[in-house]
Amino acid sequence: MGSDSNEILTMKSNEIMVRDIMIKNVITVFNFKKLDEAARLMTENKIGCLTVFKNNDIAGIITERDFVRGIAKNIDTSESTVEDIMTSPLIYINPNVTIEQAAKKMATLNIRRLPIIEDLNLIGIITEKDIIKIAPELIYISRSLKDFEHIEDFQESRTQPGYCEDCESFSYNLKTIDGKLLCEKCIDVNE
Repeated sequence: MGSDSNEILTMKSNEIMVRDIMIKNVITVFNFKKLDEAARLMTENKIGCLTVFKNNDIAGIITERDFVRGIAKNIDTSESTVEDIMTSPLIYINPNVTIEQAAKKMATLNIRRLPIIEDLNLIGIITEKDIIKIAPELIYISRSLKDFEHIEDFQESRTQPGYCEDCESFSYNLKTIDGKLLCEKCIDVNE
């Protein structure tokens, strides 16, 4: 953890920043790696996800859930690559938000892990378990939000990194416009 553990335990969940409890040593994988290699890496490190890089840019995330979906589709883990089943574009969070905000974002989007991006760099990751260890009361917020948040409104207002669906260039500021992820340049052209 980033700050002193005793100090964090005395703070309220709306005062603790993601930066204070994030995991800094993030295990990553390239998009072209075989799925069995990625699974081995996750198992050896006792982790539930890998952040995925493509051409040295953050391209997505591969989680246990992605593996289950792939296996359900009879994907061959020795032949298929990480890119075949990864979740992309990457949903991430800024390190200077509270863990309460991170818990709300996870609940709204029904995810359990958020990579942390600062100045276009991957600097950490935070999981639902990390938050619950520090602020168990947030599990109730997290679970109740799933029932009544408006996901479309949230998704329309956020930006994320990934590849533009029009020009296929990488951008850290894609926005969902009419159901398509577009970079700023393509948004301007389409207006």
